[in-house]
Amino acid sequence: MKWTALEQVLSQFFGIVINIVLARLLMPSEFGLIAMIAIFTALGNNLMNSGLSTSLIRSKHVDELDYSTVFITNIGMSLLLYAIIYSGAPLIANFYDQPSLIWLTRIFAFTIVINAFKAVQLARLTRMMDFKTQTYARLPTQILAGGLALLAAKNNFGVWSLVVQALTMAFSSTLFIWWIAKWKPQLVFNKKKFIYHFNFGYKLAISAILDAVFSNIYPLLIGKFYPASMVGYYKQADTLAKMPALSLSNIVSKISLPLYAKQQHSKHALRKSNKMIVQMALLLITPICIFAAITAEDLITLVLTDKWLPTVPYFQLLCVFVIISPISSFNTEILKAIGRSDVFFKLALVKKIVIIACILVGVRFGIYGLIWAQGVSSLIGVFLNLSFTRKFTNYKLFDQILDIVKPISLILLPIVLMTAVQHYCLGDWAMFTRLSAVWIIGGLTYLAVNEVVKLNAYLELKSILVNVLKR
Repeated sequence: MKWTALEQVLSQFFGIVINIVLARLLMPSEFGLIAMIAIFTALGNNLMNSGLSTSLIRSKHVDELDYSTVFITNIGMSLLLYAIIYSGAPLIANFYDQPSLIWLTRIFAFTIVINAFKAVQLARLTRMMDFKTQTYARLPTQILAGGLALLAAKNNFGVWSLVVQALTMAFSSTLFIWWIAKWKPQLVFNKKKFIYHFNFGYKLAISAILDAVFSNIYPLLIGKFYPASMVGYYKQADTLAKMPALSLSNIVSKISLPLYAKQQHSKHALRKSNKMIVQMALLLITPICIFAAITAEDLITLVLTDKWLPTVPYFQLLCVFVIISPISSFNTEILKAIGRSDVFFKLALVKKIVIIACILVGVRFGIYGLIWAQGVSSLIGVFLNLSFTRKFTNYKLFDQILDIVKPISLILLPIVLMTAVQHYCLGDWAMFTRLSAVWIIGGLTYLAVNEVVKLNAYLELKSILVNVLKR
């Protein structure tokens, strides 16, 4: 837990700093161009892996033949997929009416091939719960990739600065993890091993592919009907809003999947762990997202400069909607852990139908309509997740909803105080001073409310923090 948390905290910190500096140096339209092709690289990465890494992690018995078979499968798939994307790049450029996307797509998509070389390495380390090695591998390469991207941006490379960052990150992290992990594949392929892992993984892969399509469909639709700069505004808002939730989800998911796998035969243990994990996540994510939404205008202006001000209303809406996102991810980890990829797949299909219905309604109302479609479909998705997983944990739907509402409701008093102070007491203060004061007031109020209510999840978080500080 310590090394996973350390990796995510430091990774998020460096990621935020690099993203902020790049956003100040580059134009929104340049971020928009990369967002337009993200759907294709995301599809490639998910198809390349085909859910096989998850199968390696959750399988009880895995040997060198398993690892090598999955490794060779990943390499072969990545080369095939890259060839398809390379050939289809002109079609992508024509779809968006952006000729520059031809070579941007071809070069950016090569990350799929590079990532194929480290997928099994990461799965092996995760199975061993060796998060320390992953931290050592990720952080230096992130700093290197960010540094080269900033250098390129300073020298007027424009959108290619973002390509440099992606390629450097993929290549250097792969190289570093091979050097530090001390594992080498054998050039062997076993058909039975492949079928075993594929039978479990293909349903997860289809679900992941659907997730990749639908999580990137909003930039695709905006890019089709609006200028690249509008895609950039939306994507920056989406990235910043999701950053805390994604980081926390990544921390917990790395631990929850092996944990749930060990508890898969005890519904009581699964229910207890899931409740604690979800409530702890909500106690951490909710104040960050809400505080950011309340102070969005000052935050965006101060950090990204006023050229990014059109991002503010998108950012505020997305901050509110993103709070519930970890609930879905933690619930679906249970289905992976107990080997019910069939239920996972059915759930994914139902949620995608909901997203399509919401998009068909929302697209009529422009970008705001699409963002509301994103939020409403996420909320419905949470209820579907709770309904699908309850029979595997004996966790009643009403009890789950109540346990979710409890930590979220603790933010109500801080919202009232922060809004009142920001608009009626500190309106004439300097921007940085006002922003700092509002966050401090909100934070202290939130802590005070938690000290009064004393949820078990809060006491557990407090205990973890105390233990960390004692070390």
